[in-house]
Amino acid sequence: MTRHIGEERLHDYQDGLLSREEEERVMVHLRECPTCRAELDHLSSLSGELGSLPLEAEPSRDLWPQIAWRLAQDRVHQP
Repeated sequence: MTRHIGEERLHDYQDGLLSREEEERVMVHLRECPTCRAELDHLSSLSGELGSLPLEAEPSRDLWPQIAWRLAQDRVHQP
C-alpha cells in the first residue's frame, strides 16, 4: 500500500471488519506510515470520547410538537 489509507478503511480496520488479508496490508502500511498511524490514533481517541457519552439521550418534551408544527407549515407553503 503506497497511498494513505482512507478514513472509512481505517474505521473498518478499527472495528475489525476487514478480511484477514486486507487487515495485514493495513497493518504493514501503518508500521511504515506515520501519517496514517496518527490518523488511526485520532480516530481511536474520538471513539474513546464517544464511548464516554450516555447511550440514550432524551429529546425535549416539545420536540415532536415542534416537528409536527414545522411539517404543517411546510405543507401550507408548498405550491
